[in-house]
Parts: sequence; structure tokens; C-alpha cells
Amino acid sequence: MKVKALKRLAAEQWSVKLSHDQVYRAKLRALEIIQGAGRDQFLYLRGLVPAIQNLGSHVEHRLCVKQLYANFKKRYPGLDLKEVFWMAARATTVPAWERAMN
Repeated sequence: MKVKALKRLAAEQWSVKLSHDQVYRAKLRALEIIQGAGRDQFLYLRGLVPAIQNLGSHVEHRLCVKQLYANFKKRYPGLDLKEVFWMAARATTVPAWERAMN
């Protein structure tokens, strides 16, 4: 939004008269806050990926089960296979996974 439009909006909505410089500085500050928030989130996610990888090898595979199933159902369509596939994917212990796979 342009500075003139922001100045007019402040006058109309809040009955506040601001100078061109005040509006310009406020706009710059708002953009810095917004861009900084995005940068902080990116840095947080960058640190999250190694943390998840350190949890174990099973985590990486569980994150892409939906894509695996999408590729799998092209070749083997059917509701029975879908139920078995997702039962194995949701297994949280080795014995539960083995039961689903048998």
C-alpha cells in the first residue's frame, strides 16, 4: 500500500493526522517486523529438520507415507490393500507392524 493511501486511511478510520515521514517510517517498521518473522520461522524450520533426522530412521519414512501410497495405488488399486497399507503405516511398535504385514 502506498504512503498516501496509508495516510488517508489513518485519517478516515482513526481521525489521526500523520505526516508523510511518520507514515513512511511506520510502513518500513511494519515491513521489517513481517520480514523478520518470516526469517525467524525459516531459521526455526532449518533447525527442526536435523532434529527430526536425529530421532531415528523411521521418522523420514513416516513423513512420506501419503506419497508412497499415492504411487502404490496406481499400480495396485483396491480398498483392501489401502486398509492394510495404512494399518502398517500407523503401527508404532515392531510387533504391531509385523501383524499388519502378515
